[in-house]
Amino acid sequence: MLPLLDKSKIEERCNGVGLNYPRTRLLDDLSELHDTVRSLSFPVIVKPVRPLSSFKTIVVRSLRALERERGRIEECVPVLIQEFIEGGDDRIHFGALYLDEGKVLARFEGRKLYSRPMGHTTIAVPAPDDEVNALTVCFFDGLDLSGPVSLEVKMGCDGRYWVIEPTVGRTDFWTGLCSANGVNFPLIEYAATLGLPLPLCQQKGARTWLNGERHSMALAWLVLHRPRAVLSGFVGVYFDFGDMTPFLASTFGGAKSMLVRARQRIREAFRNGR
Repeated sequence: MLPLLDKSKIEERCNGVGLNYPRTRLLDDLSELHDTVRSLSFPVIVKPVRPLSSFKTIVVRSLRALERERGRIEECVPVLIQEFIEGGDDRIHFGALYLDEGKVLARFEGRKLYSRPMGHTTIAVPAPDDEVNALTVCFFDGLDLSGPVSLEVKMGCDGRYWVIEPTVGRTDFWTGLCSANGVNFPLIEYAATLGLPLPLCQQKGARTWLNGERHSMALAWLVLHRPRAVLSGFVGVYFDFGDMTPFLASTFGGAKSMLVRARQRIREAFRNGR
């Protein structure tokens, strides 16, 4: 499992199983920035190799723009610099599996609608797709893993899927989307771990998942851009009519944070005006 946790090893895995992976270079010395990107075509995306870095992804469309990000990149070296697959968030699909020594016990496929900041799913919808499932199974085939795994892929303008990155050893934050649409991964894992009969886990439904904790205007964005998704029903990270306290606490915290940031910006504006 460890090599799959290292983003610098993903290309090797994709090459080994015959999946498309964008041309990528590893940068571990900032002085070699120009030499590293010389063989790549812009736009490029920068990804820290280590998890929980100060940023997840940066997309730049020129060498000059890349130079402007030098300070942020320097904090997170080593990083991967990769050719960016053009297209919006809605071209990003994901396949999730629950495995038992490599055997698939459950599957789910979905698609992003919106990410903020880039790389972090804010709004996602169910999107059953046998091709995405086949790519996911192919990526993890032969590794004899047990537990939840997922693979994020993006459809390029050429109609082909390109691997973005896997998630191993944990569920993605959007697991609530899976549960709301018929595939309850936590319950499946509970049953599998205790050797109990597995619950029914067939993907069904069209409920949208919102991460209002990360983006307080997620619902407003959905109403404005995808009103039909609202009519199909949605679930939030904390929203539940049966227990509104977490949602209200989160909403209050988000509103308070927005007011604090607005006040800081006003103060900075006055200072700059002076």
